[in-house]
Amino acid sequence: MLNVLAPLLSYARLHPTGGLPMQGDLEPRAAAGAAVASHGALSCRYFTTWRSTLRPKLLWAYALIFLFTTSLAAQSQQTGSIVGTVSDGDQGALPGVQIELFSEALIRNRTAVSNGKGNYAAALLPPGQYELSFTMTGFKTVKHMVVVGIGRTVRVDAELVPDTVHEALSVVSTKTGALEADGLAVNFDTETVNKLPILNRRLSGVLSNAPAVTRGGAGGRHTITGAVGRDNQFLLNGANISDPAWGGDLAPYIEDAIQETQVLVSGTSVRYGGFTGGVVNGITKSGSNRFAGTLRIELENDDWNARNPFLSGEQTNDVQKAYQATLGGPIIKDRLWFFVATKVLPTSDRTGVLATGDTYAGSLTNDQYEGKLSWAMTPMHTVSVDYNLHDTKESGWAFLRPASPDIIANREDSRDMLAINYAGVLNDRWSLEVSATDFETVSHYGGDPNGGYVITDEIADGGVVIDNNMFFGNWASPSVRGKETLGVDVNYFHDGGFGTHDLHFGLQYVNSVTGGLNRQTPTGGLIKLGRYGGTRSHILWESDGTTYYDMYSGEVQVLLEKYLPDVHGENQITSFYVEDQWTPNQHWRVLAGLRYDRFRSNAYISDNVSAQDLSPRVSVTYDWKGNHDLKIIGAVAKYVGRMHDDVANAGNPVGNQPMTEYRYIGPDLLHVTRDAFNDPQSAAYQTLFDPDNLQFIGDGDPATRAVDPNMKPPYALEYTITAKKALGSRGHIETSFLVKDYKRNIDTLIGGQGQVVTEGVLGGSSTVDRTYWTNVPLKRTYQGLILAGAFSGLNWDVGGNLSYTRVRGNYESEAWYSPNTGTIYGDYVGSYDPAYALPEGRLPGDVPLRARIFGSYRFEWRQYGSLVLGGLARYESGAVYSYTAPIVLEGRDVDGDGVDDTRAYLGTAPGAYFQWAYFFDGERGNQRFPSNYDLDLGMTYNLPMRRFDAWVKLDVISVLNQKRVSGWSTRVNSYGTFHNADGNLVVNEPVLTLNDQYRKPSSLGHYGSIRSYRLSAGFRFDL
Repeated sequence: MLNVLAPLLSYARLHPTGGLPMQGDLEPRAAAGAAVASHGALSCRYFTTWRSTLRPKLLWAYALIFLFTTSLAAQSQQTGSIVGTVSDGDQGALPGVQIELFSEALIRNRTAVSNGKGNYAAALLPPGQYELSFTMTGFKTVKHMVVVGIGRTVRVDAELVPDTVHEALSVVSTKTGALEADGLAVNFDTETVNKLPILNRRLSGVLSNAPAVTRGGAGGRHTITGAVGRDNQFLLNGANISDPAWGGDLAPYIEDAIQETQVLVSGTSVRYGGFTGGVVNGITKSGSNRFAGTLRIELENDDWNARNPFLSGEQTNDVQKAYQATLGGPIIKDRLWFFVATKVLPTSDRTGVLATGDTYAGSLTNDQYEGKLSWAMTPMHTVSVDYNLHDTKESGWAFLRPASPDIIANREDSRDMLAINYAGVLNDRWSLEVSATDFETVSHYGGDPNGGYVITDEIADGGVVIDNNMFFGNWASPSVRGKETLGVDVNYFHDGGFGTHDLHFGLQYVNSVTGGLNRQTPTGGLIKLGRYGGTRSHILWESDGTTYYDMYSGEVQVLLEKYLPDVHGENQITSFYVEDQWTPNQHWRVLAGLRYDRFRSNAYISDNVSAQDLSPRVSVTYDWKGNHDLKIIGAVAKYVGRMHDDVANAGNPVGNQPMTEYRYIGPDLLHVTRDAFNDPQSAAYQTLFDPDNLQFIGDGDPATRAVDPNMKPPYALEYTITAKKALGSRGHIETSFLVKDYKRNIDTLIGGQGQVVTEGVLGGSSTVDRTYWTNVPLKRTYQGLILAGAFSGLNWDVGGNLSYTRVRGNYESEAWYSPNTGTIYGDYVGSYDPAYALPEGRLPGDVPLRARIFGSYRFEWRQYGSLVLGGLARYESGAVYSYTAPIVLEGRDVDGDGVDDTRAYLGTAPGAYFQWAYFFDGERGNQRFPSNYDLDLGMTYNLPMRRFDAWVKLDVISVLNQKRVSGWSTRVNSYGTFHNADGNLVVNEPVLTLNDQYRKPSSLGHYGSIRSYRLSAGFRFDL
């Protein structure tokens, strides 16, 4: 990276002022005075010399940077811009006006000069509050105050009047950049977040307060504008920190270090790619010319909180502590800043919940560190280096609720991230950004600390199978996820005869890396009780704490892992884009961009995917009066998603530990202790794994998985119309109508690759169908009507959003309370009427009404400090679900020829006595859980002490303590019969009956929010 920037560094040393002849091309007006004309002539000569001597060097620098991008990765907007026009009292353009920008966010103050048409542009500005000073000989100086946010282009026009006017015309105003966004985007700065009762201050927690956001993805992940939960993009300091497989926020960072979070909902620039939903973009603090820092302690205790009705065990009465500290300041004033932060969670007790509702104990230790350097080589050229490290150790860990405390695992998790960013204003027209990042997480689960037990999958009360270590590797084969990214953005500002053009040209590269074999046991064997439809095999917990198992012949599944060398998969996206923001006059603005993405993967054993696509995006803005008070925006966009790593790796052992399946057909093993299964010399162990007692069923992943080499990433088409209205200089309100159509969705087919012959570990062979990942013609659409805004007074702030949404179709992917991916489309197509499996209707994320209203009020008590009251009101219509159940198809010889017609027709492996598919009663999503509403409150008392500010804060989450059921078990029963008609297997319509567990809560999340408390205290200082 430093080698690439060497020519630029050399240029900076030769020209410490930045060498920015922004007046060189101007034709100063005579009215501006001789001083201005002289200055312009000098700049013109200087520019000629600079262009002839350094231009070749800069061209070589550009070439090297672009070559460098092919070896590393995604660019995010970490800065903002200010543009505007300077005029005189007669509305005539004023060229040659000196514009100075002052801000604590700037290491060194910036300058700009208006051009021949009175226009100016200041790019690559770190987020913060800015003071702009407009100065010209013969005119009164005018000042403006403006706040610049991430990705915001704020317009500040200035009108200068001659010195002969006796009125004091030094103007100080506060403006917001919300109206300048070409789509729907909201920014949350750290001050706003700290005032509110937000317990989760990470990017994902702040996201929950943005418009058009619901929970409908796997694991409760957020969905933005109706996309599946994994199709959002998370960025931090230019680094792509999204989980390669499931989306979400994986990065190591400290909440108190976050400066600002931006959520891009619609009308998103082509500078962002690899998503179909939305983008969450954050930056961390960078220090300043003064030493400043914070210290925070957070206290929580389960015993303070209300009790969730699902819990039957005791709540832990233990105060859990978390410490955070930040410090920033100058190493060399106006040149080099530093910022460091740490978060420490001392070893604390944790409470887990078993499938029975009982609790068990665990512990957690977490240490996090961040260090950041920001260097201003010149006022126009800055480099920042940011490093984050995160280490976690946890006992009493379980991915899903365990059936017994005997199988609780341990976890160690290490995450680190390096981000290097360069931002340079090359002259009055050209600027350049380069961002290189490396992010990796390595997670160890289970393994030897788990005790070496074979059994990790058991039947709890009610016959529910509880998986503990599923989907994760053990100590010997850790789960590895990471991304290497680099992005280059070249910005050209042109002021031609038909208005101004703000052009961006960019190149991005993302290399997503995943590794680990998903080994599920340290012993290589996994036993599932009752797997083949039996109900007798089960686990017993005796009063003395001993665990026993009853395993009946024919009911137990035995899976033996194939240990292969660790492998890693890499999935790459190379992208190019061009975007032009054309402003022909004060009323119109057109933003047009085109993005090209190329996807490649080397993650497959037998199938490789290479795809490419184009993403055009256009928006047109009409400024009603030309004064930035009322704007109407229409936009059309295409967003191309990415090949998620769990799909890309489906055809190889990455994340899919190869296992061979057997059915235990030996003698019944009753009342056998767990220790016996951990002793290879015991009679029970030798009987269970005797080859004569195991019936071979087939080989598992990856032999039965494949990927369509012609598969392409999903995409979404978006159509929006937005109206934005300024509320004076202190607020705004906007409304959007948004339509999205999700295309080229990815799911699985059964048998799509034909049949393959595999060999078992203990001998035998079988013919099985392959799971075939491909694009499927399933539907998913979104419609949303969104109202959002913010307004502030002297001592108060209020903001929020209201969303009315509809999500329709039959593509659910990863939803709650409904079939998961790979279970709907194409499974057993000929066995029954597909209408039972593919009806259209409401999809998860369909929320008729969702509201977030938040605000704060400050009571000032002079020397006695101040009290800030913060509130967050939440309302959300209940999630949808469907009546779903397995249709059990018993193996049967229909025509008496000795062949199982069901198995032969469906192509299933021998020994699979039952097959099933999902049945829907009526339309999809025709049931809905009760709505949720509650209120969160925060109270912060601040006591100023010269340069120190001590504070204490109490957050009360879910003040109303809604213990009512907001979700429940959706289990129903469904049984179908079948017959052979003219050689075709026909399934008669199943009969739907409600299970005896239906509508009974079965987890913590099935209840409304439970009242909880958090106490925090600390101090801030600014020296």
